[in-house]
Amino acid sequence: GPALHVPEILYKRWERRTGGLTAGWAKLTPPEIKSGLRAVARTELAVADHVPASEAERQALRFCIFLALMRHTRFMAKIVRGTIIDKPEDVHEAFADTRPPPGLDAVDPQIRQWALAAHARIDPWLASLRR
Repeated sequence: GPALHVPEILYKRWERRTGGLTAGWAKLTPPEIKSGLRAVARTELAVADHVPASEAERQALRFCIFLALMRHTRFMAKIVRGTIIDKPEDVHEAFADTRPPPGLDAVDPQIRQWALAAHARIDPWLASLRR
């Protein structure tokens, strides 16, 4: 349904808010985080496999899942000040190829632009993992 406009700031610095939903994240170990990311990846990719879409659209969806999870992985590595993965496929084997898929050309241009911009932001971090 329609969204309700809320003019106030609801959360500030949400990752550090005492008692917040994510307050315990900094206490997780890198193996715990990696395990959680792997579970999320399996679930999200399984859902994507059942979305009524063309193969090209499904490629784009899987790539966007990859981008979101790599962004979150990088964020969590900063929180715990440690290494969580050595390579993207540590989260899921489907993430071994980090290049934008051909199917990305089949989606709405705004989504394609968002995905390519997100990839450009995450790619230097991914390159640092390969060193």
